[in-house]
Amino acid sequence: MMSKVKLKIKNFLEYIRKGGVVYINKLQPMSFDQAPLSGKIAFVTGGSSGIGLEIAKGLSDIGAKVIISGRNSEKLKEVSKEFGFEWIIWDIKDISKANDYMSVVFSKYTIVDMLVNCAGIHDGVCIEEGSVESYDKLMETNLKGMYFLTQEYICHLDNKDMNSDIKRIINVLSLTSAKAGADVYAISKWQGICFTKGLAKEMVDRNIIVNAVVSGQTISNSDDRNENIVNVVRFLSTDFSNGIVGQCIIVDGEKPYNESNIIL
Repeated sequence: MMSKVKLKIKNFLEYIRKGGVVYINKLQPMSFDQAPLSGKIAFVTGGSSGIGLEIAKGLSDIGAKVIISGRNSEKLKEVSKEFGFEWIIWDIKDISKANDYMSVVFSKYTIVDMLVNCAGIHDGVCIEEGSVESYDKLMETNLKGMYFLTQEYICHLDNKDMNSDIKRIINVLSLTSAKAGADVYAISKWQGICFTKGLAKEMVDRNIIVNAVVSGQTISNSDDRNENIVNVVRFLSTDFSNGIVGQCIIVDGEKPYNESNIIL
């Protein structure tokens, strides 16, 4: 007679065989025997606060030399002094300076191994209340700034004698980008998915891997959410993820998403 444990395993495997979905509610902290990003340079936009800062710290913890950008010079100085980051004060929607700032970074470090596009804003304005000014501000920050900074990053890589190491672009999006929405924030993040997947297809033969992390919500607190997102970004930044290209990975903490609303 089959034991209860074996019966549960059999039923579980049958569930998977028929296409069943398993939700992993919380990712455990990743640990490395060595620092896999030792000697690597990472540029993180929006790195002076929030999830951008947590990602910068997470990459630094596994060996990367981190450069952050942001709009607040005092905040940049404060966190850079505390964590040993290089920093550039820059409002990402000012695309006229994208070439200048990327030139400064590349002139100092020769090769930047990864770009993490994390800068973004959310004004919570619905379509009935939207204005041209709010539309432009969100689109210029969340999409236009990311697009043209990434363009400059790729162009600067093209001008360098690249070694054989893979270079990486990681876009940090929101779960609203995986659902249809009429507010400008959702539209800007949704287009980030298109950009990620299209760019990945163009760059893979040039030894540049492009992926995105799609941040959801948790039922606990922001610390848990940040930890989960940082773990995925760290994984995507290492050679452990070389087989993952053009993916938008949903990290939804402890609250599984509503499948019917997901369009990925």
